Amino acid sequence: MTGSNPRLELGSTGLSVRQVQIIIQVKAGGDLPITGIFDEKTYDRVRDVQRFFKIKEDGIVDSETWEVLETLAAATFPIQSKR
Repeated sequence: MTGSNPRLELGSTGLSVRQVQIIIQVKAGGDLPITGIFDEKTYDRVRDVQRFFKIKEDGIVDSETWEVLETLAAATFPIQSKR
């Protein structure tokens, strides 16, 4: 599944961006609107997740970040950030 997920970055739009936003909002907490638009707020929250999991902190949802997000989505508990 990870290999089929698109690379997402500032300006990306669509269902995959919504999926990322939902995972982050539900599992990492914080105020992240579900818009389907990869905006500055989404970028910042992706960086927060990357920092928390000690992976490359560039705000781009690549295969490594998708793997973390999929792990979060499968988790039965939220991972709260400081935001």
